[in-house]
Amino acid sequence: MIQADSGVLAAWRRLWGSIKTAWKQYLAYVVVAFLLTVVAGIIASIVVGIIAIVLLIPILIVAAIIHVTVSLSSTIGLVVLVAFGGLFGLSMLVIWTLVQVPVVTYLRYYALLVLGDIEESYDILSAGLPASEES
Repeated sequence: MIQADSGVLAAWRRLWGSIKTAWKQYLAYVVVAFLLTVVAGIIASIVVGIIAIVLLIPILIVAAIIHVTVSLSSTIGLVVLVAFGGLFGLSMLVIWTLVQVPVVTYLRYYALLVLGDIEESYDILSAGLPASEES
């Protein structure tokens, strides 16, 4: 769509011809991409889980101190604990986003590389690469 400046339907019609001729390569890509997505998701979840535990320890210590100093039944104690919970949730959202960005970028780049290798006319990444020197 980017190179040919075509619409969605025209681009899918053009891609469908490539899928019909090289269906084994596309099937292999789907399987490998699925496995890469699962593995990357598991690794990203483990990393975020470890960071969550590291961040949760100081928050639990502060929450325990607040519980001792200000009763949980008081409004101030509940507001502070809810604020700490919200801060923890927001920090985990930011961390999850920071972990996911390189993973998603890699998977999209991999898809573009495979598409360019299967069908040379779809290769939009080689335009930015320097020409390789062959001896």
